Amino acid sequence: MPSPKGKYLPYLLLLLFAIPLFFMNIHSFHQWGDDYAQYIKEAQNIVAGKPYYQSNYIYNPLNTSYSPALYPPGFPLLLAPIVLFWGLNIKVMLYYITLFLAALLLTLYSYFKKSSNTVTAICLSLIVVYCSYIIDFKQHVLSDIPCLLFVSIYLNLRKNDTLSAIRIVLLICMATIAILIRSQAVLLLIAEGVLLAIGLAKRIVGRKLSLKKAMAILIVIAGTAALYFVIDKLIFHTPSGSDSFYKNIYLANTNYLHIVLSNILYLCTCITLIFHHSPNGFVWEAMVFIIEYTGLAVGIAGLIITLRKRLLMEDIFFLLMCLLILITPVHDGMRYFLPAVPVCVYYCKEGAKAFTSRFVLITPSKVAFLFTFIYLFLGYHDYKETTHAPGYIWSPNTKADTAAFKYLVANTGKDDVILFSKPRVLTLYTNKKAMVIAYTASFEESKRQIDSMHIKYLLWRSDVSEPYFKDYLSYTHSAIDSYKINDLYTLYTLRHN
Repeated sequence: MPSPKGKYLPYLLLLLFAIPLFFMNIHSFHQWGDDYAQYIKEAQNIVAGKPYYQSNYIYNPLNTSYSPALYPPGFPLLLAPIVLFWGLNIKVMLYYITLFLAALLLTLYSYFKKSSNTVTAICLSLIVVYCSYIIDFKQHVLSDIPCLLFVSIYLNLRKNDTLSAIRIVLLICMATIAILIRSQAVLLLIAEGVLLAIGLAKRIVGRKLSLKKAMAILIVIAGTAALYFVIDKLIFHTPSGSDSFYKNIYLANTNYLHIVLSNILYLCTCITLIFHHSPNGFVWEAMVFIIEYTGLAVGIAGLIITLRKRLLMEDIFFLLMCLLILITPVHDGMRYFLPAVPVCVYYCKEGAKAFTSRFVLITPSKVAFLFTFIYLFLGYHDYKETTHAPGYIWSPNTKADTAAFKYLVANTGKDDVILFSKPRVLTLYTNKKAMVIAYTASFEESKRQIDSMHIKYLLWRSDVSEPYFKDYLSYTHSAIDSYKINDLYTLYTLRHN
């Protein structure tokens, strides 16, 4: 029997590895982009007791690809305690995201330990969490890392032959939270449904199927759907969702074959990004290149080997995630592939294990330790860079931005709508009504819309606003006045009332 000390020693070791995470990419500012602003604004509404979706961001139906009118309430709900006690404190929020990442490290160890020895499980967990993409991504107040954590907890709980009543309740809770954070987590339920359908089909042709297990899966699916409905439709009810936004993503481009073919390469890139670092020097870069494509090769091999032996819920989930990547005409690094990364790394381990057992004399544990040491060594340059503040800060938290926001609060009306390239940031810092101009539409279409809505102002910010804003003003001669707030900002008046 293993001693209690030996049982908890791996977790203590992982906690030591979690400590450096709290010194990487922790800043008092946030980069431009405005997904984070909508999450924080919705969290502020929850704290204030208002309907969470009621921000002053105005969804532009002419520019349907920009962003949805609202986000699911899961991540704003997680952010609400931070907003309640610390307000709009970006640094505290980044520590909070890091806490989720540290919890992910421990969760992944438990997940990998079910199919690996202790050393290999530790190594695989470190490879995922210390992926340079994830380390870079943790400087954003976004929902992806929390979603990855809850999906990983679900996969870990599910990686068991028996589903007790307590485990079923936990699975329902984890799946519901994951879906409320990011909608793509619904693939967990779809994977369960596919697994159940396959099991029933096998029973029809005479193979055994545990009715008890089938009933447990059905309860997980139904329980999650019911709990999600109660939270999303009754507690956090919204008059309109973001269905039109997501429909437009898939229906705007009808050349599906081209999308799928181009996304095959994108999917391969998502896998190689797990092993990517940016070291200095040609030799180190060459080593990273070899590791990236070796990881891709052993991952594909491991997937084939695994599917020949079994078809579990996590395998179906991974395949559905890959299908989602293939049919989605949006590329955003490894972000949308993130929930599938733990299963992908498991396949890489299986492929590497099959190769090393034939051609390498040392034990799999030593191979895993050696590879992880090299992997972390090659990432040292990336990790070191994250401990320093960047030389150039591309952020709405500069003095010039703060001064411009104060000017807008003092000199524009309560009901005035401001056209801006990052409208959700503007609503967060000024509480003004803001909308992005429809830069995917023609100038005449945009002008008709702006005139019909009686929009009064257009705000220009150097290094952030798209050229379309100035081109629109030049083409339509819409600006009747302008005021240069500072070196970065100019406010154009489009009408007097």
